[in-house]
Amino acid sequence: MEFFDALETRSPEVRERQQMAALPSLISFAKSYAPAVAELLAEVDPEAVNSRSELAKLPVVRKNELHERQQALRPFGGLSANGAGALAGSFLRRGRFMSRKGACPTTGARQGPCLLPAFVPAI
Repeated sequence: MEFFDALETRSPEVRERQQMAALPSLISFAKSYAPAVAELLAEVDPEAVNSRSELAKLPVVRKNELHERQQALRPFGGLSANGAGALAGSFLRRGRFMSRKGACPTTGARQGPCLLPAFVPAI
């Protein structure tokens, strides 16, 4: 079997430990570069979010709020750390999801489409 890199073959325990260790810097990055995330997590200390239990305490953004944010600040409602101009393109897919072309560092996806929930009105 072919793997993208060694990260894909980690044991579950090692993966969990490494992901939880990386979580504070990811949250800090998102707060710095995605305006909606900065607003939503204004009271959150990124360094304190280093376990599943702390992650579970983060606020949940409901579908109707995503739609409102999308309408107020297109195209991604301030939830993307990359502005639309930094992307190779974006397009609406069936099912109300906005896709963006380019690397998706927040999910670890390789270069190519990155699916983001956009909840824009179906055309």
